[in-house]
Amino acid sequence: MMANRLVAATVGFGIALALSACSEDPARPRAHLEGDVAEVRGTVVLATGAGLPGATVELARNGVVSRSAKTDADGQYAIGVPESGTWELQLTLPVGYALPPGAPGTILVNFATGEVVTLDLDATHNLTVAVGAGATAAADTVSEPGVPVWVRVAGESMVVASGETNEQGFVPFALPPGTYDVGIDIPAGFTLNPKTPSPPRVELVEGVPQSVGFFLVRD
Repeated sequence: MMANRLVAATVGFGIALALSACSEDPARPRAHLEGDVAEVRGTVVLATGAGLPGATVELARNGVVSRSAKTDADGQYAIGVPESGTWELQLTLPVGYALPPGAPGTILVNFATGEVVTLDLDATHNLTVAVGAGATAAADTVSEPGVPVWVRVAGESMVVASGETNEQGFVPFALPPGTYDVGIDIPAGFTLNPKTPSPPRVELVEGVPQSVGFFLVRD
């Protein structure tokens, strides 16, 4: 099959819109069944750049699912297309992940006989914690890397998730739906901006991404 890769502007899940011919990538999974006329393949990609395993990608027409696949350990998937024409592509994410804000749950894709269409789909963790720091409480802040962040079930003392902010000043978490308290270990040489509640409480609903921000003041 001739492969067509989607490139250029992003729409929908974050897929690219323009098509250009390219050779097939033997490292990607393939999913042809006898009689298939085309194929759709790609990677479900997190904001961190990592592929997301365990996501379900479904190929449907008029709401009826014809084929489905789960992403592998690298976030890659491949689905054979039984007929040419327009199909619906649906993405269902594992617990703890969500579609980016504004992204639709279903997109339409037109397949021609003999095509391999590459669609990379965007996903995000359901909780992102960001930390910024400024010279004063009223000053503009810049991202602060290396700050320890912890998450507890609301009202409980045991930490259920933890990490450190990256170079961009944030750390993502994938958590089951529920209510959580979020906090940080304040680094030496900083104090917490008094406008920041401590610890903030956030309610995570399935499929809806949330974010929490902390603002530090340099001593």
